Amino acid sequence: GTHLYATRANWKMLPVNVIDGNHFMPTHVTYLQYLRERGSEMKEPIRDFHEAHLGNGHTVFEYEAPWGRPQGKPDPAWSDAVNGQILARREELLARLGPELGDRIARRNRNLVIFPNLIINDIMGTTIRVAEPVSVDYMEITAWQFCPADDPPELARVRNEQFLTFLGPGGFATPDDTEGMEASQRGFACYREAPWVNYSKGIAAELAGGYTRPGESDFMMRAFFNAWQEYLGIDRFAEAS
Repeated sequence: GTHLYATRANWKMLPVNVIDGNHFMPTHVTYLQYLRERGSEMKEPIRDFHEAHLGNGHTVFEYEAPWGRPQGKPDPAWSDAVNGQILARREELLARLGPELGDRIARRNRNLVIFPNLIINDIMGTTIRVAEPVSVDYMEITAWQFCPADDPPELARVRNEQFLTFLGPGGFATPDDTEGMEASQRGFACYREAPWVNYSKGIAAELAGGYTRPGESDFMMRAFFNAWQEYLGIDRFAEAS
């Protein structure tokens, strides 16, 4: 099916939220507590992190996280039957694509923004979202979960539960993110008093060619807004006001 919901914020806030590695740990504490209580492996919540600007405003970051992935990573909270099916899917990926790419697809998560407003979250569930502007401070979001057509019924149930628990409009994450975007939008209404938003975090490391851990850089947001500025054909955002 399709989820359709609205957020009282500018449409650009959703892709920026998706590629912001800074907000996950402080914003989604309740979900992390849920994972801990259900028995997921929590040694290091976010690891093997890498972010990339793919050109033309398209951005992605990849990482391993404590949750299982029906796409190829078992979870202690799931039954032996479900984990067996997931391991079989992982082995098929390794055999078909080789150990490096197969493991990358099975184990790692990715948040992808196709500039400007198409979002693919391949995380504990896999979803496509589109942010459509209605007005300067209001957007409508359409979301679809997708999965292999040959999912066994018990694996499909786990996949659906995973998706709804985190990414559903009433899940652990989406209300958190909606509140953050709407609070930011209320702050942006004060632009005459505070005309700038600071996205400079980690810029020294970026200019030096270094990599950062999640939460240490605004690199992805800078890539998005640089592309938006170029799309508008302006040298400074003040020209658009």
